[in-house]
Amino acid sequence: MKKNKLVVLVGLAVASFLLLTGFRHAGGPHHGAFLDKKIERALDEIEATEEQRAQILAIKERVVASMQARKGERQAMKQEMLSIWTEENPDPAKVHAKVDERLDARRAAAHEMADAMIEVHRILTPEQRAELAQLIEKRHEKRGKRHGYVKEGAPAQE
Repeated sequence: MKKNKLVVLVGLAVASFLLLTGFRHAGGPHHGAFLDKKIERALDEIEATEEQRAQILAIKERVVASMQARKGERQAMKQEMLSIWTEENPDPAKVHAKVDERLDARRAAAHEMADAMIEVHRILTPEQRAELAQLIEKRHEKRGKRHGYVKEGAPAQE
């Protein structure tokens, strides 16, 4: 049971790492530099080797490129939904089909993120994963306090 909890914790830690370091969106003219700084800072804190850095940054580049490619699909979907909205009698089946299409795209993106998380997990040592988990926990708590989700002195809970 303890091993399962550890696996789940580590998995959540790596997923949080990916999300906190900016994998969650890839947009804006300066986003790439900001994302790189966040990742570099996290890699510095866990004392990642040059080889680990190169592998993780390659994963980041691949995921960001994929997200950028899907950006056009999302914009097209919005236009299609707006077009349906302006119809005299929108076809419910058409609307539901578009919703399902969008959910399938999000599911595929989530699976891609999960695969990237697993890759990063395999690259890091157990000690680095533990350090990263602590780092992520601190950032979650800080973020929660900043947004009013966590009271001062109280542990972050989700």
